[in-house]
Amino acid sequence: MKNKGFTLIELLGVIIILAILVVLVMPKIINSLKSSNDKVDDVTLKMIYTAAELYVSEYDNNFQTTNGNQYCISLKNLTKEGYLKSPINVNDTDITNLKTVQVTYNDGFEYELKNNKECEAILKTICIAVNSSKAGSTEIGTEYTCQVSSVESHNFYVLSTNTDGSVNLLMSENLVDNVAFIDKSNITTVESYEDDYYYEYAGTPYAASQTTILTSSWENLSQSARLPEFDELANEEVCSVEVPKDYGEIYMYSDDYYYEGCLEWSKGNYWTSTTHYYSGAWAMNTEFNTLDSFETFDWRNGELINKTFGIRPVITVPSSKLG
Repeated sequence: MKNKGFTLIELLGVIIILAILVVLVMPKIINSLKSSNDKVDDVTLKMIYTAAELYVSEYDNNFQTTNGNQYCISLKNLTKEGYLKSPINVNDTDITNLKTVQVTYNDGFEYELKNNKECEAILKTICIAVNSSKAGSTEIGTEYTCQVSSVESHNFYVLSTNTDGSVNLLMSENLVDNVAFIDKSNITTVESYEDDYYYEYAGTPYAASQTTILTSSWENLSQSARLPEFDELANEEVCSVEVPKDYGEIYMYSDDYYYEGCLEWSKGNYWTSTTHYYSGAWAMNTEFNTLDSFETFDWRNGELINKTFGIRPVITVPSSKLG
């Protein structure tokens, strides 16, 4: 009896089936091998997580304890700050510049080692709503926790919106207190026909320049932080009551006002960026819970007036980064 061999069609069928199996199975095998090579041993993981815990403890003001908050601490930063020693080798590969510790707060801090890009994806949503039902809302007064840098976050309130779809958010507290609005470099002499000469503002006010300096490390922002503007506060949605100032008969035609009825989250002692006439500036103050103008120097002789308020920054983020 003759043995019958495989026909050409049968051989082609077997080859096709084998090719399909290779296509389906090989990626899983490769990924499994790669995962095995990338796997960090338990001792190294413990060392990394301990370093991250120490870092969080040292810089606790930068890690807000609101459930759901997430942060990223790169191994590169941990080595730079002296919490780890480089190189951190895993299977003969230094992972110092490749990995990041993702820190999540849920009734306590949790730590997980991630690839840099995985943790960076979290930071694409810069601001997380404190009330999850308000996620993504641009309603005035909505509170968010915003990750302004990889290791720093603060709470902010929606203050105003812009025509390009971005949102301005006012920080919930002052970064610093007791700052003068201007210094001597901000005063210039102006000739006047009636008064011979007087003094007025020149250049960038000191409080504004300090805001830029104090927030220079907020690298997650596409625009620099700034002081709030007068118009953002003096409106029906924030400080709703306009009250004329009474200067007596001499100034009976004055159109000067202060503003009250301000919402609770907007109250505080802090400067706006807006000047007032020759020598004043607008500020929120807690003494009367009003938005009012204050003299910052004597416009007749250019002498500074010792009036100080805090710096409460405003950040601008695309609405797509609210979550």
